[in-house]
Amino acid sequence: MSCTSRTHTPISSAANDLMAIGCMTALQNHGLNIPGDLSIVGFDDIPFATSYARPRLTTIYKPNYEMGAVAAKLLLFVFGHVLAFDIDVNEPTMQEMATP
Repeated sequence: MSCTSRTHTPISSAANDLMAIGCMTALQNHGLNIPGDLSIVGFDDIPFATSYARPRLTTIYKPNYEMGAVAAKLLLFVFGHVLAFDIDVNEPTMQEMATP
């Protein structure tokens, strides 16, 4: 009876997409194959990461506006302010932001 072990490619993550792309470039310059030798994951979901980086970077989207809105709502709750309205967690358009 033989047992075959499966090998897994190591994964590295970066704090943001630009750091991940820089890491990927440096590793490729030192002869490593991305994603063959090492997989890299970014964190921002910037268009450059998925459009121009080679190979394309796997990246995680973080909803900055929504996280800020939820944080503000929680702070108001913690300090005892009752909201008479719900904070809309959809990012406003430029036209909505310009309207007084």
